[in-house]
Amino acid sequence: QLEVFCKAADGETLNDVQATWGNIKSIKLLDAYPQMTYNYTTSEITGTGEKKAISLLKPDYTDFAPGTEIQANDVTTPIAVGMYAPAKLVILCITTEATKIVNGTETTEELIRTFAVQFVDNNTPVDFESGKKYTVNILFSEATKDPQIATTVDSWTINSETPPSDGLGGNQGVDAKPGEWDKNDSDGDCTSDDVIGDIGKNPTT
Repeated sequence: QLEVFCKAADGETLNDVQATWGNIKSIKLLDAYPQMTYNYTTSEITGTGEKKAISLLKPDYTDFAPGTEIQANDVTTPIAVGMYAPAKLVILCITTEATKIVNGTETTEELIRTFAVQFVDNNTPVDFESGKKYTVNILFSEATKDPQIATTVDSWTINSETPPSDGLGGNQGVDAKPGEWDKNDSDGDCTSDDVIGDIGKNPTT
């Protein structure tokens, strides 16, 4: 799992940072494989297909919504996430959109920054591994310059919940018990004669 946080740099005020950078329009992973292939024998994950720019998603894996504000330093939920095949170098492209007043006229300005991010463990560059969570913290300054980058590599923790957690703070438990089905027949034995004879009389659910 790859997750991205966008924050105000240490010592910077959130309002000043947002005045410079505005809202986040998109976060994309460049040169990414569009498909992943898993080998059950070797537990190896490889990327396939032609590399392209892929947009990261919201933490619930729905489409990322443009207009997300740069958040404060104490934010605990990532702005964007994704599941990707191993890569020795992660290239992120972040586009923000700021509204400014120039000579009395309001204009919208797009700011684009591209980062090459290398994850390290004990000062050694590492590749993506199964069961690991790779975090990129992008710290924006009120000045229009390249933000600071901080990275971490942690185990992808699964909460001990019943039903099990999905590892993202929620769970994907399913209640397998079927609900009541209102049968469209007269006497409950579901024979074809009953169904045909009562078509149009009883509601179908």
